[in-house]
Amino acid sequence: MSTTLVSAENISVSNRLENSTFTIAKGFNVLTGPSGSGKSTAAMVVLGLLHPKTGQVVHYNNQQEIVAKFEPLKEKGFLKRVANFMILESKESIARQDFIRRYCGYIAQNPYLPDSNLTVLQLITNLKSSLGQFADKEKIISIAQKLEIGHNLNDLMRNQSGGEKQRTALVSSIVQQPRLLIADEPTSSLDSRSSKNSLELVRKMVDEDGISVLWITHDRTALEYSDHQLSSLDGVISNSI
Repeated sequence: MSTTLVSAENISVSNRLENSTFTIAKGFNVLTGPSGSGKSTAAMVVLGLLHPKTGQVVHYNNQQEIVAKFEPLKEKGFLKRVANFMILESKESIARQDFIRRYCGYIAQNPYLPDSNLTVLQLITNLKSSLGQFADKEKIISIAQKLEIGHNLNDLMRNQSGGEKQRTALVSSIVQQPRLLIADEPTSSLDSRSSKNSLELVRKMVDEDGISVLWITHDRTALEYSDHQLSSLDGVISNSI
């Protein structure tokens, strides 16, 4: 029986998700569905970056103890809500960001990586250090080589293409070794060979390092690498049978 990492029950988000109930289990989870079907919205709710209108999302540890719960905002009187909005939101934002740093890795569909004078290696190292983690340069180099951007590590970020930035974000997230990595269309800018290399590397990471993944994509070939499958259609997310 699979270990449940996340359970979502009756999740709705206005005009984006409708009464979606699903689980994310330990291993390689692949969520497929057409564009605009609610996949990215589901990722935001699971990460706690977007409040559901209805339902709840619960994260569990290996002992099936609750480590985080995300629910709809509680309604308040108008004046009280306005007076407390900023402080309430800031406290909750800080708590959720801390949860993500300690527990989840996230690769956005269009990752924001600054066009700076930093090299690719320096950027990844700085991101790692900002999380209070040791930046293992040998591991960074090894993963970058497997994703075919090892030769880019000493190049400036501002000179990287969209696909190279996407692979840089993937390297950074893998090096972090989160308990749950959520990747939203992480290979959309890559060619078929690079996409396959990325899937094979993440599959190996799941098998050898015990990291779990929610891989969100419209490309059904990713299902070949999955342990668990989810689907999205017309704003409804569910586990595939």
